Amino acid sequence: MFDALIREISQRFGLGDKAQDLITSLLTLIFDPNSGGIQGLVAKLQQQGLGDLLSTWLGGSAGPATAINPQQIENVLGSSQLSGIANKLGVARGTVVAAASAALPKIIAAVSSNGQLPTGIPASISGMLGELDGLGGAGAEVAGAAGAAASTMAPAASSAASSVEDTAGGGLGWLKWLILAAIVLALGYCMMNRKAETPPAQPAAAVPAPAPVSAPAPTQETAVPAAAAPAAAAATDAKTALSALTPGKFSADDLVKALNLMIVHFDTGSATISADSIDVLTDAANALKAAPAGSKVEVGGHTDNTGDAATNLKLSDERANAVRNKLTELGVATDALSAKGYGDTKPVADNATEEGRAKNRRIEFTVQH
Repeated sequence: MFDALIREISQRFGLGDKAQDLITSLLTLIFDPNSGGIQGLVAKLQQQGLGDLLSTWLGGSAGPATAINPQQIENVLGSSQLSGIANKLGVARGTVVAAASAALPKIIAAVSSNGQLPTGIPASISGMLGELDGLGGAGAEVAGAAGAAASTMAPAASSAASSVEDTAGGGLGWLKWLILAAIVLALGYCMMNRKAETPPAQPAAAVPAPAPVSAPAPTQETAVPAAAAPAAAAATDAKTALSALTPGKFSADDLVKALNLMIVHFDTGSATISADSIDVLTDAANALKAAPAGSKVEVGGHTDNTGDAATNLKLSDERANAVRNKLTELGVATDALSAKGYGDTKPVADNATEEGRAKNRRIEFTVQH
């Protein structure tokens, strides 16, 4: 049901196999009965003034779903819950927030294929949540709601059936089982649709699924630094390295080493820089403005070898120029930067593997002497 979305999130945000874990965790938050399930989510969206936008997501009939901004997604899903997902997946929090902003509208569209929100937990989603190992907190309650209802009420159902058998003198055994089945089904239905009777508690972050779906060969969606560190580590290292550059005490070579720790994301199939990359580019711009006088830096765009070489070359050039333009917009002198796309002509790793292709999709800075 969510295979296409998992592939998109994997490629767009550089999450690889962790994209399935992220979508599963988001589904757990959305359908958590402790927070009112999907109806509780709708109420929070309306509180954020997103009721009209929500109506365009239903059934996916309004074209591509529009992402909501990071602050809104934190208000809707919970800041601590999103931080918990980031910690469990080992992914930068900003990446999780940006991916959740992009994924939520498409999840709503998928579960409302008939234009209506479900009143309970769709069977396909319940099965997906049930794949989690060691379910606890919200995940356990969501995945096990119906089973808990049936097991809790089973003694009453059995007692009722036994009473029927006693009344009938034991001659209508088949009737006992018919009534038992009817009672269990009715109780399960009621429990799945009732609201929690206790005050809502903060749901625990979902535990990642043990068997993620392998993504197909990715398109050129994410620029990854040559070091190819994991997203969380790379984002932290870039920020730390850039802030450690003391004006007047670092060289142009020191500067590009720090710049090349960055991960820059782009919207799918375009040269539009994703919102989650603006903060680190702002840090990069501040460092560039403090660079030694006369320093000149090239912004190089690189891709893996997936797809047409000419298309890759064009896209890499557009993305390199997009980064250069953003940096000049943030105050870097235009004559201090140049931009060039190299397509797939300068790989730094083996394009035969997913890991290698991820390393080759990158924005790389070099000193121009």
